[in-house]
Parts: sequence; structure tokens; C-alpha cells
Amino acid sequence: MPAQILAAAAKAGRAERERWRLRKDGSRFWAHVVVDAIRDGDGSLIGFAKVTRDITERKEAAATLEKANAALFQAQKMEAIGRLTGGVAHD
Repeated sequence: MPAQILAAAAKAGRAERERWRLRKDGSRFWAHVVVDAIRDGDGSLIGFAKVTRDITERKEAAATLEKANAALFQAQKMEAIGRLTGGVAHD
């Protein structure tokens, strides 16, 4: 994996990935990794800069919102079915 992201950064100038990573204590976290290629004045590759951000909370919040939206959709669907069946029964 490291070789792939470095090759992508060398080619495009920047590469980004999101995936699970491990801390030194063994706990997992969802990481957003950005690798930038560093070039000298002649354009020769001299190294890379890497920034890793813990985005676990953002991912968990997005998952919670998605579940809430699914529950809302289900409730709206059930309400619509209730109205439809109530109207049919009334007729």
C-alpha cells in the first residue's frame, strides 16, 4: 500500500486515501491520508509530505445521519400507506 500511494503522489503531485489505520496502542481509527510530492526547482522529486487526520467522528456522524434518514423514510412510507388504506376503507 505505501508504494502505491507514493507512486500515485509522484505521478499526480498528490494522492489521498481513506481507510482504517492502527494507533501505536493498537486501537483502530478511520484515517484520511494526504501525500504530496515535493519537487525542487528543476522539477525533480526530492521527497513526500504526508498528513494523516483522524476522521472517525465524522464517519460515525455520517453513519448515524444515514440511519436516521432511513428511519424517517420508512416512517413516511408507513404514513403514506396508512393514509391510502384509510382512504380506501372510507370509500
